[in-house]
Amino acid sequence: METISFEKIETKTLSTYFANEREFSQWLKDNPTYLEEILKVELSSTILTGFKLPGGLEVDILTSIKNHKNLKLFIENQFGGSDHKHLGQILTYMTETGAKTAIWIAENIRREHQQTLTQLNNNFKQEKFFFGIEVQIILIGKSKPSINFIPVVIPEEWDNWVFTHQLTTTQGIYNHFWKQIIENFSRSLTHWQPRNPSINNWMWIYRIRDIRFQWAFGGKDPQKGFSVQLSIRNPEKERNTYIYNELYKNKTEIEEKIGRLIWDPQQDRKRCLIQFSFTMNFKLNDIMNDPLRSDLIKWGVEKMKKMIEVFEPKVEEIT
Repeated sequence: METISFEKIETKTLSTYFANEREFSQWLKDNPTYLEEILKVELSSTILTGFKLPGGLEVDILTSIKNHKNLKLFIENQFGGSDHKHLGQILTYMTETGAKTAIWIAENIRREHQQTLTQLNNNFKQEKFFFGIEVQIILIGKSKPSINFIPVVIPEEWDNWVFTHQLTTTQGIYNHFWKQIIENFSRSLTHWQPRNPSINNWMWIYRIRDIRFQWAFGGKDPQKGFSVQLSIRNPEKERNTYIYNELYKNKTEIEEKIGRLIWDPQQDRKRCLIQFSFTMNFKLNDIMNDPLRSDLIKWGVEKMKKMIEVFEPKVEEIT
């Protein structure tokens, strides 16, 4: 067997390559992609180092998320291991700068400091975010030095927050509304497994093979209002028509239990719809505010429960 030789991995301190923390801050400013990959956002092109605060305080780096100048974040970096002094500075800077996000970078973040950052994230939820990131400089044999950033504390709510803030205004409105209606619906059905809120004008909530129970807005036309739907969707058009016709045979019985429905075979498309409709003229932004928001959620939850209760046994029998 041929002898295989391996290079030795060496870990170097930041002070080996940077004269001081200020110099490291400048390097971070010039190379933001390392942190952007961890944060999953782009940072603003305006990145300030050595930002002065009242009382002689100085923030290592102050910037914001691209296209969201009011969503400030700051970076506190230090050589060596984390300490109580820098933890105190982070809490002070969060207040003094009005930042939403704090990033603490150190070569080693001690366990008690990781626990503190985690507790802060749990307390603040999506109001404030605290990151703990360890940094290493690595040499493999005679290679050039590589820098490695290892997140050890990431706020649980961060991914969801980033997701919603990268949406278009319309997608954000839908996503926020679906999140609220899902929360209300899940309280009434303990056996139901909640789904992630959609960013579209429709949101399916329960499925039985080819059948989806869903809520939907009328797209760009507010006159179409809001509806609770049973959507029969199968690649085979004939299959959709068969299920629809079998359900339609029970129309009188079903509507005696559930109320009047809109039956739409949509013969030119690969789906059929049976639905309740909440018809009124409103703009999309209106669904963010009461009383319309509360009225739609209450109506949507009640009608969806009825729709599932009445149609589920019929669908199971047919399919």
